[in-house]
Amino acid sequence: MKKILISRTDAIGDVILTLPMTGILKERLPEVEIHFLGRGYTLPILQHCRHIDHAFSMDDPKWIENMEREHYDVIVHVFPRKNLAYAALRADIPMRIGVSRRWYHLLTCNRLLHFSRRNADLHEARLNLKLLAPLVGELTIGPQKIHEYYGLATPGNLPTEIDLHLFGDVPKIILHPLSKGSAREWGLANFRKLAEMLLEKGCQVILTGTAA
Repeated sequence: MKKILISRTDAIGDVILTLPMTGILKERLPEVEIHFLGRGYTLPILQHCRHIDHAFSMDDPKWIENMEREHYDVIVHVFPRKNLAYAALRADIPMRIGVSRRWYHLLTCNRLLHFSRRNADLHEARLNLKLLAPLVGELTIGPQKIHEYYGLATPGNLPTEIDLHLFGDVPKIILHPLSKGSAREWGLANFRKLAEMLLEKGCQVILTGTAA
């Protein structure tokens, strides 16, 4: 096994929660190259993950050609997409990992996992790890340890104002308020109340997201 492709082609928050998969693969299979297929606007995040050897975008009209050129041994469909599932089958990727709850994965994948995201008790980051079972076996990584596997590196040459905000001594809390409807919304009013409480306790609150 030489190359594994992780596919997560939806929102930036979901992509970040997929990064621990790459860290665990690098730990368990250090000789294998880890590639990531995402959306164009998530590439800057992926390019700063030290566990990812190469990242490319599904927004590129040549994404199928780019995938076929790499001759992957494995693809892990973290975010199911029918067109990608069939493209991976046509590319003759030997191991194609997906979930049994998607009918097209029954036709295109040869390693199927049986679980429901909607009814799961696990956090999304830990639930994603179930998809690695065909490669590294069942994983029991707790919530206190999973942060060790994100592998995000600090970008160099940050503007001074950003550098001061990120690297001061004040405790920092990042809030990511919206989900584009992919999950139950907590509500902006609740996030505002939480931010006010954190500010009163002397924390620095940082909001993340993308342009509307």
